[in-house]
Amino acid sequence: MKVVTSQEMKRLDELTIKTIGIPSIVLMENAGIKVVEVIEKEYSPLPEKSVYILCGPGSNGGKS
Repeated sequence: MKVVTSQEMKRLDELTIKTIGIPSIVLMENAGIKVVEVIEKEYSPLPEKSVYILCGPGSNGGKS
């Protein structure tokens, strides 16, 4: 897995949006889906349990 800084990720997002044409909302949805997949894989089964995800303001929190 490649780890990038927040500045690098911002640039990669901008590049993806401009060159491939994927809207930023789709990038955020895909990131959210992957987070859920990892939580399900690492902590399954999760019967009748709640998972809370706290996000800050702005794009880093998906404009939560």
